[in-house]
Amino acid sequence: MKTAREIANWFILKNRIEAGDCRENYLTPMALQKLLYFAQGYYLGCYNRPLFRDAIEAWKHGPVVRNVYNAYSQFGGCGIDIVPDCNESNFSPQELRTLNTVYDRFAQYSGIKLSQITHEHGSPWDTTARNEVIVLEKMRDYFEDCMISEEEEKELLNLERSVKDKQPILYSRELYQ
Repeated sequence: MKTAREIANWFILKNRIEAGDCRENYLTPMALQKLLYFAQGYYLGCYNRPLFRDAIEAWKHGPVVRNVYNAYSQFGGCGIDIVPDCNESNFSPQELRTLNTVYDRFAQYSGIKLSQITHEHGSPWDTTARNEVIVLEKMRDYFEDCMISEEEEKELLNLERSVKDKQPILYSRELYQ
């Protein structure tokens, strides 16, 4: 299982390739946090397992992975202007499809707009106490029911839509370490 930092590095690298030298199009730390949340939610909603092991917390301005926040907070509201190490060959086809889908759907928006999307009434962020961990089952159910379109699910799963059992997501101790 990946770490949120590996997923963040993929998003940053993808963004840098697409944005080139246009700094105003670089991902901000806030936008990056929301892309991580959407990627985790999409992956849970389609594959019933987490994309990365790090916990997502419900902070005031939306979902946050604390260690990714600590790594990129020095950029504040500016775009992240580093090029991280990231090797796509370390990602599965399902992971890459999910990341590309999330990037294509959401990276066009500002961190503020993405934060507003995460704050929708009934969302996992909305129904979690501030500074608490957002429960994976809550994310899975929400994304499966409210965020992932049938077309996106077909593309991500490369299958016809099927009814999925809502089994408990297996946790391991290292999931939140």
